[in-house]
Amino acid sequence: MDAELELTPKRIARILRRVRVSCKALQQYHAKPQHPTATYASSSTALAEAPLSIIPPPNALKSRTLCEDSSGHKLELSPKLYAVRDAFRDLVLNTARMAEAGSSSSLTALCAIVIGGNLEQSAQDEEYPDIENDNEALLYEAIPGQYRRWTLLSHATSTILTLCPPHPTLYRILLDVAIQHELRFESEIFLKSLLDLSFAPSNHQPYICHPAHSRYLLDLRATLLSVPNFADSIFLRVLCDSLAHAESPHVWLSRALELVLYNVAKTHPHFVFDISYALLECISHAENPPLVTQLGEKYSTWISNLIVPRAASLTSEIADLMPQFYQLGIHKMPAQLSLTGSITCLLSLVLGQNSHPWALNYLRQTEAQPVTYNVLVEHVFRTSTSTFEEKSRFAQVAACLSDNGLLRLEAALWRCILDHIDTLFTHDRSELREYREELADLLEDAEQRCFGPEAGDGYRWDSIGCWVRVEETPRPHKRQKRFVDLDSSKMAKKKAFPKSPFVSLLRRAASKRVVLHPVPLNLPSSSPRSECSSPVRFADVLSSDDALDLFAYPS
Repeated sequence: MDAELELTPKRIARILRRVRVSCKALQQYHAKPQHPTATYASSSTALAEAPLSIIPPPNALKSRTLCEDSSGHKLELSPKLYAVRDAFRDLVLNTARMAEAGSSSSLTALCAIVIGGNLEQSAQDEEYPDIENDNEALLYEAIPGQYRRWTLLSHATSTILTLCPPHPTLYRILLDVAIQHELRFESEIFLKSLLDLSFAPSNHQPYICHPAHSRYLLDLRATLLSVPNFADSIFLRVLCDSLAHAESPHVWLSRALELVLYNVAKTHPHFVFDISYALLECISHAENPPLVTQLGEKYSTWISNLIVPRAASLTSEIADLMPQFYQLGIHKMPAQLSLTGSITCLLSLVLGQNSHPWALNYLRQTEAQPVTYNVLVEHVFRTSTSTFEEKSRFAQVAACLSDNGLLRLEAALWRCILDHIDTLFTHDRSELREYREELADLLEDAEQRCFGPEAGDGYRWDSIGCWVRVEETPRPHKRQKRFVDLDSSKMAKKKAFPKSPFVSLLRRAASKRVVLHPVPLNLPSSSPRSECSSPVRFADVLSSDDALDLFAYPS
């Protein structure tokens, strides 16, 4: 190794001295990000400067026309920020040829990086820290020469983060230097610092929630991916770690996070599971009820759009997330009706492939609601290519629920399908009427099995066509049997949805034209209408075409 390229302790001290001086100059200036005077959602901040915007270099800044309020501040701050950047960049360039002597992935190099990351903290703990102190010189002397570069880079990075006040421009320009020279460890450190600052709570909301930063994470990811040898997995891992430590729940509601999540899901569908744990913890610990509801609705949307369509290929990830759903008790939160429904739909879809105990426990304790299966029903209607496929997919889910004793959820599923068929059915409209009748029969059959005597819930099917409590029934009625059409051609068409022996009151009345309110032919002589020339008949008031009008009476 050439003598002029060797990193001796004295040369290391001279290199670090410039970094330390530039950091102290920035520290003395106390350059902290300016906070807005109102929430980002208010219209008064529409023209406010974005807090994560990058301050241009000094030369470029002087040539621009800036507003009077911030020009003086930026003109003083910019040279100090870029002085730190230049000191770090020169350090990288002066030690670039040393990178060929040792690899950063070896165990020795990793140990050297860890040592360098703790040197600055040790110097700060001393009463009179000095970059050229004997202990530090002895430590660098003990490190093999080919690995001192990694210790020096880690030491400089730690010095910058310790001495400099946090600023998004500083972290961003240092990140650019690190990724340009393929410094993986330093890139992750500066990226983590930048994201932590973006998600940190300010006077009102985190900087990432500013309307001007809706594409901030997308643009940052695109910039990193444009650099050769920078893996997308690094960005996703750092982003997930920063979200897990975010103190403000408003981060989860930001437009920037939603856009990058939907973009990442195209190539990394597992990422939504990686951040789900942190979001569920945030929901369970949030104290503001309206905010908790917003977080639940946001996660419900992610499940509906990002997980449910890919549920068949994500069964193992869903199984790993099931204990979290159950242990946090989301199904018992009254304000999380939308989230409970989305999770119920997700678990019902994979129930046949993976009858996980956590999933069964969750579904058994979930209270069925009319809107519980909205997400599943809309997904099946939207993605099915034929009526037969729709029926098959619905029947498969219903069979899994029935086989596991989830009778109330099965009834809720048929109820939800019946409620949405008129608006979501997109195939041959001539099949709609028969389709609706089949669903009505399946719903009644599911309700009978759910509330009937065999269910032991104190309900039974009454002859008037509804479920009543046994104790409220004056006496049992014998149910009128329905005539079943045994035509072979019709039975073949209805094979996928077998007919139920139960029929509702209105359908039976419409088919048999039952007169619900018979009226006597002659009125008593004492009636005030006895002076009429002819007796009032029910047929005279109700036409033969509408004998079912329950509200038509003699005038």
